[in-house]
Amino acid sequence: MRFVIDSVDGELPSMPGVSFVEVEPDFNGDGLQLVDGQFVPRLDADQVAQEAAERLVLHKRRNQLLASDWTQLPNAPLAAEQRAAWETYRQALRDITDQPGYPLSIDWPLKPGNAG
Repeated sequence: MRFVIDSVDGELPSMPGVSFVEVEPDFNGDGLQLVDGQFVPRLDADQVAQEAAERLVLHKRRNQLLASDWTQLPNAPLAAEQRAAWETYRQALRDITDQPGYPLSIDWPLKPGNAG
C-alpha cells in the first residue's frame, strides 16, 4: 500500500505495517519505488521478465552442472574421450551467459551421448 502525505505538522501517525520516509519538498518520485526504506529505480515489465528468465536459466544451468559433477571425479568410470566430452559440455553450460540471446533465448548444449 502506498500513501503520499504532502506535508505534516507535528508527528506522523503510528500505523502497523506502515513506515514513512522523509523526502525533500521538491522530490519527484516518478520512476522510483521504495524498497527497504530506499528509493530505487522502478523496473519496467521487460526488465522484470529479463530478470526472471535469467534466474530460471541460471537455476537450470546449476542443476545440470551439479548432475554432471561426478564426471569430473578422478575415479569416475569414464574413458578419456568421455571425460573430455563431459568437460566440453560443462564448459558450454558455463558459457551460456555469453550467448547473444541470453537469457531469453538459450541454445542448451546436449549431454554427451545424446543425439538431438
